[in-house]
Amino acid sequence: MSECIEVDRLVTASPGRAAEVFWDITGWYRIWDRISEVHVGYDDGAHQEFAMRVERDGRLEQVRTLRFLTGSGDIEFVSPEPPPTMAFHRGAWRFTAKGDHCQITAERSYELLREPGEDDAAYQARSGEYRDRFAQRLGRILDCFAAHFMAEATT
Repeated sequence: MSECIEVDRLVTASPGRAAEVFWDITGWYRIWDRISEVHVGYDDGAHQEFAMRVERDGRLEQVRTLRFLTGSGDIEFVSPEPPPTMAFHRGAWRFTAKGDHCQITAERSYELLREPGEDDAAYQARSGEYRDRFAQRLGRILDCFAAHFMAEATT
């Protein structure tokens, strides 16, 4: 069963600055401390391929992602090597001007893998819990970036 999540935060940065910081995947570890390793295989400024090791729920996961900078300045992606709990994972970072601020929206679409022998009711319950934790995690990521942009604005 496919799930979709949207989480947003207002930050003290222009959409262009926010997109620039989000595109710099090798700099993420300075803002969000769950990343232990990033290897960029390709980046031409509009297309990017990278692999990252990231901590989730107390364990390290390897994720491979292809990202695309859209004409409107958003970043869309697909993970051909998704987190190990997912059958697929794709999404976007959207950057929308709101006065002298930027609203960053994290959009995610994914499918949680079923556990062996898991019935529909158990899968639905686990999917709901996972969705809530995933939305909270995206909120924490956005909060870290909001704090980063606030610090930039005051220096």
